[in-house]
Amino acid sequence: MSPSARLRSFAVRGVIWRKYLDWAAENLPFYFYPILIFFSSLFFFGLAGRARRAIIRNLALVNPGQRLRNRFRACSVCQNIAWTIAEAAVHRINEVSCRYDLPGD
Repeated sequence: MSPSARLRSFAVRGVIWRKYLDWAAENLPFYFYPILIFFSSLFFFGLAGRARRAIIRNLALVNPGQRLRNRFRACSVCQNIAWTIAEAAVHRINEVSCRYDLPGD
């Protein structure tokens, strides 16, 4: 495998990070999931440059003049994306059922 192909496998559209996520969902206890989500959000914020810049540009339209604050908000968006993907992996691998209650029933 060439070095450029190896680097592409770690890209956002690559497959290696997904295999690591699936392994972690299958082998780690549930109390490690916040750590997993933290590193996943760092991964998305760090490597998804085009998506991060698009999020920051969109936030700049809503909140102009708050560059640093918009970066933190973009990090929060990446954290929500990572949380969603990690939860989907846990559900897919562990076949965890979802249960909810509605108040007043």
